[in-house]
Amino acid sequence: MKTLLVAITIIFGSYVNQIKSHAPLAPKAILGTMTQPVENIQNENKTVSTNKSTTVTSSGTHLLFMGIPIDGSIDSFKEKLLEKEFYETSLGGFTGRFYGHFCVADAKINKNTGSVCEVLIRYNQSIANYTKDDLILLYGDIVRGLKKKYSKAKCDEINNHMVISMPQGFIECKIFSTFFGAMGGGINLVVRYVDKANTSVYEIPTVRRNEDDL
Repeated sequence: MKTLLVAITIIFGSYVNQIKSHAPLAPKAILGTMTQPVENIQNENKTVSTNKSTTVTSSGTHLLFMGIPIDGSIDSFKEKLLEKEFYETSLGGFTGRFYGHFCVADAKINKNTGSVCEVLIRYNQSIANYTKDDLILLYGDIVRGLKKKYSKAKCDEINNHMVISMPQGFIECKIFSTFFGAMGGGINLVVRYVDKANTSVYEIPTVRRNEDDL
């Protein structure tokens, strides 16, 4: 009888030891060892996603003017514009050179958000003593340059009026004449950069033919 009890005790002890040796393979142990790596992977993915979002916001969702995103406060935009050798005037605008020629520049602000939403470049015949032929040639040069740079964007051009539209906004270039007013008399050449994200009422200008008036 004692021999039988000893044998049972030995067998039972061996079985318990086998169970203990396999304990790390239990479901609870597996979950415990896997939880931390999964959390690390999720955190890393979140970080990467956030970085990508930041990159897109800073360089992809806003139209660029001379490499400057049309976004942010007027003070920060002005600081970057001054680095491009533009100078602030007493009237609140800027003067400088765009596409190699003297011009007047204005930055428009969205009154609801305070962010810069548009940049206007203006060449005027009476302000800088440009001739009509000077501005007509300059219009052609700027239009060709824009078409080359934004070759994949939608472009409409009729009667000295061109609009290039893209997901970030549009660029409008047109030449026309005025008699008097804030823009000055004579021939005017205007280039507008309008950011879509920062413009409350965003409308792409319609390029019309003279025949459309008939």
